[in-house]
Amino acid sequence: MSDANRRRTTVAAIVGLILGAALSRVIEPGVRVESVTLAGNTHALRILPATSGPHPIVNLAHGNGASKEMLFRFGEALAAGGFDCYSVDQAGFGESTQSSSLTNRRLSFVEAERELGEVDVFIGYSMGSGTGSWCVREAGFRPKLFIAVGNTADLGEHGPPALLLFGRFEEFGIPTQPNAKVVISPWCDHALEPFDPVLVNAAVASYCIGQFMPLFY
Repeated sequence: MSDANRRRTTVAAIVGLILGAALSRVIEPGVRVESVTLAGNTHALRILPATSGPHPIVNLAHGNGASKEMLFRFGEALAAGGFDCYSVDQAGFGESTQSSSLTNRRLSFVEAERELGEVDVFIGYSMGSGTGSWCVREAGFRPKLFIAVGNTADLGEHGPPALLLFGRFEEFGIPTQPNAKVVISPWCDHALEPFDPVLVNAAVASYCIGQFMPLFY
């Protein structure tokens, strides 16, 4: 990459980060947010439509070093579209009082998703995608659609449909994966993927009235 392109990319990343921070303090009309606890010890943000009635369930898992607030933009956009979203603190992060061992992260996630019951959509960013993938392969987790942001979705032979969301400047590379759709945003890198509107909109568009909608980008 030339020095000029590198400078433009850096400026775009900084602008995106500032916008993301500013927008994180604004909640869409018709959306409400609650703090809840799942399975006794997993803290979560519940982001849901203000209207009553049954809504498809979305489970969201953040990346390393972060917390349940990281995927707020995804949860808010889906809630505005009629989904009931639960963004959880993985063990050892956010308000969790557990250690961040791999075992704790996996088991606490399994307990939380089982309390939610049938999950329609799962969204995992980076480390969160790894947690969700293990739960699909090893613990019977069966969302109708699995969305991985900034990571692959290793779901095994009989896993659900998968959607992979990446920024063009993803530092860890953009892999190919059989039986998965891929959306690439032209402006962001790994750190900005949780806040990128192109990726957020792709997640919302991918699931409609309980049906996985094939995407081709």
